[in-house]
Amino acid sequence: MDAISSSPLHNREVNDPVKYVHKINLWFINVKNELRKICGPRVGEELPRNRGRVSQFRRIPRELIIQTNNGIPMSGGLSMIRLANKNDGVYFKFNHSKNYQIAHLSFLLVSDHRFTNPQFSPHDNTYKHMEAMLEIADSLFFKNECLIASNIIESIIYQMQSAVHPHFRISDTMCRLEYRYIENRAFHIALLKYAYIVSNRACHRTALEICKVLMNLDQSDPLAVAFVIDTFAIRAREYEWLVNAIEYLNKEKSASSMFNMAYSHALAKYHLAIRDNNERDKCAATELLRNAIYGFPVIAMFYLQLASCREAVNFPTDPFFYLHSHCEIRLELTYNRCCKIHKYSFLELLFFVTTVKGEFVF
Repeated sequence: MDAISSSPLHNREVNDPVKYVHKINLWFINVKNELRKICGPRVGEELPRNRGRVSQFRRIPRELIIQTNNGIPMSGGLSMIRLANKNDGVYFKFNHSKNYQIAHLSFLLVSDHRFTNPQFSPHDNTYKHMEAMLEIADSLFFKNECLIASNIIESIIYQMQSAVHPHFRISDTMCRLEYRYIENRAFHIALLKYAYIVSNRACHRTALEICKVLMNLDQSDPLAVAFVIDTFAIRAREYEWLVNAIEYLNKEKSASSMFNMAYSHALAKYHLAIRDNNERDKCAATELLRNAIYGFPVIAMFYLQLASCREAVNFPTDPFFYLHSHCEIRLELTYNRCCKIHKYSFLELLFFVTTVKGEFVF
């Protein structure tokens, strides 16, 4: 990996921030490849080897996020059409057949009474469509039957990616699949849930690549992937990518106005400074953290309290560090969504905060 990162091609991609930030790594998007990298091959597993023979045909890799269907029958009724070619990309949209629309209508009628009659089954042909399977997966997650729910989410992605247009490629940064179309929403939601699933399996690089796919499909970010992509990048130790991504998004979408990006920028810069033993980057990371605390002081208290750190009581007891009534509800809702995945990543930031705490003057 070090040889790749120092190659001229890599340097050209870094100089082009758009290509560097949005580029998808197809090798890491397959969770099996990252598991094999972390844990090694399974017992008896044969890895592909090059025996020196040159094939006469050029193999075109299949861009599949999920390789198998986990034994769940295919639903059918899904297809994809090309909507338009625009300057910023090619726009696609999933299409539903007549039978699929009828099944979806019956599902909506039943889901309105789900609290009185929640009889959804993954093997019931009446509800063999994506929205019903998402409902089933959510109910199974709520019952802590995570393995079955994960298999259903993977089956949704497999079935929807099997129905894509021949010109649709997830690695192509110019392919668009807008969330505003109801037919596309199941694919977006399933991908986001799958990112959380693979991250819980310690495959953080795969989760990062999935988030890149979501941000490429709809650049308006309807599911607020920007609130979690930084944590996946930190867990995957992609600090250089995160620093470049935040600097690029700060110009395009004002990423500095997001509390998670402000603190993650400082933490990623700090890790790069430690790796390269660069005092200038350490000073830059300290300045970034200072700006983050000045911009979002209550978040620093949240992180310290979340880690049950006694240093939290040593911060100044000034109203500057506590919530104001007009932003309390909005900030707590946003923080509660991200706190679980940010907890372990920001334990390292905790040491960073307490290290430079004495440099702040209030």
